[in-house]
Amino acid sequence: MPALMIREDLPPGELRRLAKAERDLRVARRLLAIAAALEGLSREAAARVAGMDRQTLRFNACVERVIRYNRGGPAGLSDHWGDGRPCRLTAGQQATLKAIVLQGLRIPTKAATNSISSRPPFQSDGGQARSSSQVGFAHVMVR
Repeated sequence: MPALMIREDLPPGELRRLAKAERDLRVARRLLAIAAALEGLSREAAARVAGMDRQTLRFNACVERVIRYNRGGPAGLSDHWGDGRPCRLTAGQQATLKAIVLQGLRIPTKAATNSISSRPPFQSDGGQARSSSQVGFAHVMVR
C-alpha cells in the first residue's frame, strides 16, 4: 500500500500524552495509532497497538484519519456529527403544541384515544421526544 505522509509537528510521546488525557476513547485510539505509525510501525501494527479491530484496518478508514490529522492536528481526529433531521413542525405548530401541552389535551371518549384521526394534523406517530424538547418540555415515558 502506498505510504502516506503524516505531519510531524508533534512527537509520538506528545501524542501518547494527549491520548492519555483524551476523554473520547475513539480519539485516544486514533492518537495512539498515529503515534505508533510515526515510530515506524506498519498501518496494521499501529492499529493493533491502538486496540483497533479488523474493520478499522481498512485502508480507506486509516487514510481518512491520517488526512484528518494532517489537516487539523489532534482536534481533527474527533467525530463531527451532523445536526440530524430537521423538525417537521413549523414555529407556529410548535407554539400550538406547547399551548396544548400546557393547557392539557381533553379527549372526549376512549374511542377517540385509539383513533389516528384524533391526533392533531401535525403530530406523527414518531418524534414526540424531539418535538417536546424543542418547545422546552422533557420527554417522560410512563411504564
